[in-house]
Amino acid sequence: MANLTENYIETYIVKNYGVLKHNKKAFKKACAKSAKQAKCKAVELFHFIIENKDFNGFCNSYGFNTAYGREIKRDFESNYYNILQEQRQN
Repeated sequence: MANLTENYIETYIVKNYGVLKHNKKAFKKACAKSAKQAKCKAVELFHFIIENKDFNGFCNSYGFNTAYGREIKRDFESNYYNILQEQRQN
């Protein structure tokens, strides 16, 4: 998959985990913004956030997040909640 879509996010999470508890629009925007910061594809970042799937060989080591991986997750979390807050204000 080349592009991350809201439909892909919803379908993937519901299929694999049963229920979508996050705002898919904010999730998509946060993935796109964080992927740009991490210089990767939004789909790769989505799978890293959801399933801890390493996308460049530097995010995980022996099954644990490296400092770089933790930084990416912190950036994503910050982006996600900032986008949610912006949506609520509009």
